[in-house]
Amino acid sequence: MRARSPKHGMGTAGIIAEYNPFHAGHLYHINKTRELGYENIIVVLGSNVTQRGELPIFSKWARAEAALLCGVDLVLELPAVYTAASTERFAAAVHILDGLGVADILSFGSECGNTNLLTHTALLCGGIEQTKEFKEATAIGLSYPAARTQAVYSLYQSGNVPQDRTVETANLPDIIKILSSPNDTLGLEYIKTILRNNLSIIPVAIKRKGTGHHGGENGLFASAGHIRQNLSRLPDFTPGAAVEIFNREIASGKCRNSNAPYERIALYCLKTAPRAIFENIPDISEGLHNRMYSAAAKAGSLDEYISLVKTKRYTRTRISRHILQLALRAHNKISPGGLTAAPPPYIRVLGHNKKGRALLSAARKKSSLPIFSSFSKLYRAFPEYAETERNASSLFSLCLPDMFRSQNGLNEYKQNVIVI
Repeated sequence: MRARSPKHGMGTAGIIAEYNPFHAGHLYHINKTRELGYENIIVVLGSNVTQRGELPIFSKWARAEAALLCGVDLVLELPAVYTAASTERFAAAVHILDGLGVADILSFGSECGNTNLLTHTALLCGGIEQTKEFKEATAIGLSYPAARTQAVYSLYQSGNVPQDRTVETANLPDIIKILSSPNDTLGLEYIKTILRNNLSIIPVAIKRKGTGHHGGENGLFASAGHIRQNLSRLPDFTPGAAVEIFNREIASGKCRNSNAPYERIALYCLKTAPRAIFENIPDISEGLHNRMYSAAAKAGSLDEYISLVKTKRYTRTRISRHILQLALRAHNKISPGGLTAAPPPYIRVLGHNKKGRALLSAARKKSSLPIFSSFSKLYRAFPEYAETERNASSLFSLCLPDMFRSQNGLNEYKQNVIVI
């Protein structure tokens, strides 16, 4: 899979992001993608929840508007059920870009910046869950990421790398480093999704610049986590157009600047949910749902609850995602994997500029998925997904400083597509 440079610089690139919040590193990624000749930029944006099992500080509408003012042409929604899911389920966003029919490449940030190396590693890791080495690693209580790394290491050390997963151009330290780098591991899931489903979109890794995923600051660059903890310094790390949008949200009480409201809501949901609800949380295991149910009666705070449930195998992030899924009422309605067991069945538009409108017009003729701009129409066509989306927006609104004004302003039925 190798991306060709588009003629006359008019190619179209897709990006999958949360932009929580949009910052200089994101702008760098967009500009680097354009330098490759992909003038049109489409972003699939995470909903009013996050992949780490938390709520974003700004709504998806504010983040979409900031992205459009900073160079993105078309913003689509990654439904809440996929946003608040494991890395593998989150990577289903690739189906939205591929199904749209107009995106040539998937551009993603990467620590290594080597698409070929990432593709080789994705081939190596495909089906690794079925290996004896992986099963032995999970049997001793290792988390999925740790078990995968241990399995790859063991296969190499024993010389038992199966032929169809042989990585000829990479050495073991390179692969281990990829498996321990957060953006690289997400890139792996994107590539695995493309390979597994024979999608036509081409992955392109863009080497990250600035701080690490959980780093602080480095000149003009800072990690999203560092910015969230230092909102007064937004102008130092965020493009001016985005700063204006975010300052507007802060002034109007639409910035989630405290975890306390969510923690109380989540703890209530945990303490009042019957055992059957825990059993049907998407992608949960028997041992984990029992621990989550038992801990609910004992915990006096959300942090204490997570500490009671957490083990070497069950990470804090995974537990946080399951708590959020429970609060969203995203428990099993269709299959053991819940609504995320299948790829996203539709495309929802959040915003666009002039170029984005042209892309959307072309997509309506080529897309393999139905495209929605109206939430009412989406609800009629896909009520289970839309209901969870509505729950996500309600939960986010209830956790804002001015929740009453925000409840009305973030109503899915009343919010119009953003037009720049």
